[in-house]
Amino acid sequence: MLRLLRETGVPMTAKRVKEELVAFGLDEKKIASAWAAARKLFATSGVKEDGKGAARTYAWTGRVAEPTQTGGTAPAGADRRACEAEPAKTTVTTEPSLSKRETPEGGTSANAPADEPEVERVETFAQAVARALGDEPARGIDHYAKKPLQTGTRLGRLGESAVSGLVASLPNEERHQALGLFLALPIRVEVLDGPGREAPLDPATVHAVLVAAVAEIRRDTDPSPASRLAVGWLMRRASAAARPSASAALIALMAYAAEGPERDSEALDLAAQALSRHLPLLPSEARQAIDFGALAAAVAHLPLQPRGGRVALLAAVAKARPEGIADEAWWSGVKLSALVACAAGGLGSVTSLPVISERVLRPLVMKEISAVNSRTRLAWILGLPREFAAQLPADAVAAAFRRVAKEDRLVTEWAEAITDDAGVDALRNELKQALDDAAAASQHAEVSEDRARELAERCDRLEEILRREHNQAVVMRASQERQVRIDVVRTLADLAAEVEELAANQTAPELLVERVRSLVAAQALEPIGVAGTETSFDPSLHKPVFGSPDLGAKVSVLRPGYRWRSSGEDIRMHKALVTTA
Repeated sequence: MLRLLRETGVPMTAKRVKEELVAFGLDEKKIASAWAAARKLFATSGVKEDGKGAARTYAWTGRVAEPTQTGGTAPAGADRRACEAEPAKTTVTTEPSLSKRETPEGGTSANAPADEPEVERVETFAQAVARALGDEPARGIDHYAKKPLQTGTRLGRLGESAVSGLVASLPNEERHQALGLFLALPIRVEVLDGPGREAPLDPATVHAVLVAAVAEIRRDTDPSPASRLAVGWLMRRASAAARPSASAALIALMAYAAEGPERDSEALDLAAQALSRHLPLLPSEARQAIDFGALAAAVAHLPLQPRGGRVALLAAVAKARPEGIADEAWWSGVKLSALVACAAGGLGSVTSLPVISERVLRPLVMKEISAVNSRTRLAWILGLPREFAAQLPADAVAAAFRRVAKEDRLVTEWAEAITDDAGVDALRNELKQALDDAAAASQHAEVSEDRARELAERCDRLEEILRREHNQAVVMRASQERQVRIDVVRTLADLAAEVEELAANQTAPELLVERVRSLVAAQALEPIGVAGTETSFDPSLHKPVFGSPDLGAKVSVLRPGYRWRSSGEDIRMHKALVTTA
């Protein structure tokens, strides 16, 4: 009871004292039975009584009555000058100094000696803090507890040694609770941050400090850099000890800390990791109350790293609130390279979501492919993980090839090989179309001639029939032409996909060439020469880069030619490009 009155620092009725002690977990019946005995000790323990009946209040003053010569206490009207002549001894404690009259149960002993020693004047924790800060008159502990950021900033100005000395002067049983007042200290203190720090902080105390800090920053219309610094240190220390129920207060502090120009990224990262652990443990109604928008804005400036707090938080939010994880605020400032690195770790379950592929991956991939201007960067794009590469449209890849080919000869050769195969396929389809058209026309002509000979008298009707059939043939030809174009594009797409797959698998150039030749061989195309080999010059098969070699002279093949064998006929598509050996 004495401890409660000291720490509260305000007058309290008997009913209020009992209610507060019950709230601390003490037994109500034991409190009631000990009340009468405790009241007898108040007069000698620095407690002042005021009022009557149920309205009587008890307040801690720190002033105790002086004992008489016979060992009793001086009456209220005794000479006070003797009491004020010598200053009382001051100590810092949290447990009341029990006199010899007290029993372990809180009662009194009838056989207590009459010559008990003088009771020391006790300095409360609040008074010790006020003395250290130079506050006159001394304030109650509630005054400091309601302003943890301001209190932490002021205490921080005293320096580490002064703060450590203040903490060390507290009894062990009070030190643990008192450390809550030092959570916002903007300096490193051994008892909180060093290897010799105290036992883990009480989560309930941490929660209360976080809530008080949020209320303080909401009252502060002109926040100072010192206040933001104190918030950063508070988040550092609270992240390891706060319970999931403190998530809302922690998010409010993160939003405040992220607003300033000089953000404490380390503190924000630790808080984000703490929230990633808390979110799965919160009940659904508590998750609904979370301000996810403020949380996304608070972590938007954190780097996206595989083991960072932002990645851990994104994974937790995707599970706790999947419908909002695709919001642009969560992915602000994210680069494709960082996202690819994190997708191989804890973020893989998020990047594989269809909504993330459409709204996050695709814009990043398209932005990257549109800026590709080197073979190295093109290879990196083609080697992206499957969920990223799936967002690459074929036309964008082809455009990137053409763009890089303007500056890179190797890519130019790849593009030319693809283009040549497409031309052969187009020619083959056009020839097939011409043959089909000729056969159809011949058939219609024969039918028309027979009808003309047999039905000369029905010439007008035959002309009408021929016109109708001609129109049908035109429509059919247009349809065939469209189908031919589709077949040509499909064949080109197959070849491009094959080349892209081989390139993505880092296939050796020899295997790539072999695969391409096997594809064109299926279309009856035969190569003329092999690049890099020597042969005898034949003007019908070879085209020199410069000069005019003699027939049979040794030449080196720079680029092979192709001929097409169809229906026993050889058609030379391209001559082989050669140079003198």
